[in-house]
Amino acid sequence: MINPHAFHGWRIVAAGFVLEMLMGALLFHAYGAYVVLLRQEFGWSKTLFSAAFSMARAESGILGPIQGWLTDRFGPRTLIRIGMTVFGLAFILFSQI
Repeated sequence: MINPHAFHGWRIVAAGFVLEMLMGALLFHAYGAYVVLLRQEFGWSKTLFSAAFSMARAESGILGPIQGWLTDRFGPRTLIRIGMTVFGLAFILFSQI
């Protein structure tokens, strides 16, 4: 049971932990299952998948410090709003492929 007198920051840490655990389980550890299905469906090579995955991880590493600076400068709420807007627009455009 959650202690109502506990420091609020620990709830945020717990929520972040759960989200990272889900992301790790569903994206990174299940990567092999996605590759097999997508290779069968589209006939893409292992090299193509490895390059795309590597580029995505490198992009995260490069943009991480920039995202941290933007969060310090503009605050997390502003960045979340912008990110969700871009995310929604990307899904709308993704449907047009």
